[in-house]
Amino acid sequence: MTLKARDIPCPDVKDRPRRPQPHYGKEAPMQKKEAVL
Repeated sequence: MTLKARDIPCPDVKDRPRRPQPHYGKEAPMQKKEAVL
């Protein structure tokens, strides 16, 4: 499970919105949506 998440940083980012490192500027507007959740 951990190996797959590392191979796919795309879904990993959605699952771990707390790690805004590789998608800091790309998910900037998405963070607002996560806050609502």
